Amino acid sequence: METEAAQERPQYSPWLRFIIGKNPSWTLARILFLIFIAFALTKFVYIPIRVTGDSMMPTFQNGQIKFVNKLAYLRHKPQRGDIVGVRYSGKRVLLLKRIVGLPGETYQVKRGEIYIDGEKLEEPYAHGKITSREGKGVGWTDPVKLDENEYFVLGDNRPVSEGYIKYEHEIVGKVL
Repeated sequence: METEAAQERPQYSPWLRFIIGKNPSWTLARILFLIFIAFALTKFVYIPIRVTGDSMMPTFQNGQIKFVNKLAYLRHKPQRGDIVGVRYSGKRVLLLKRIVGLPGETYQVKRGEIYIDGEKLEEPYAHGKITSREGKGVGWTDPVKLDENEYFVLGDNRPVSEGYIKYEHEIVGKVL
């Protein structure tokens, strides 16, 4: 009796059994579950972003793909030195920048270097000096006081990067 039942089961090739498993319906359910989890993570938690340009060199190279964690700042505020994704002209364009100035601080550019509240900011990750707007020589600005919900962000490759003042809600998340 047992031999008849064993003989009635179809025999699958080892590769097909490896791919589908013993129970095809459970395999399909697992695949659908993994697709749902991947979709939810990329839609609501991690945003993939391709590095374009040289503003974050040498930290990131042109063409690299990174992920922005949208949940990184639920428990604490962004900190100086964090690399973040910030909105630029709408929701579709994200820039990768480093947080340099925090809310309530005053920043200034002198001789191509960043000063926060009158003290030079030590930045081992920064490359080069900030150039003037005309592209000749080093940059200088008047002191700029940030409001209580504003951050100053700037790329690591200072000669080619532009700085922006961004509101807290424009910071999408922290780069992994």
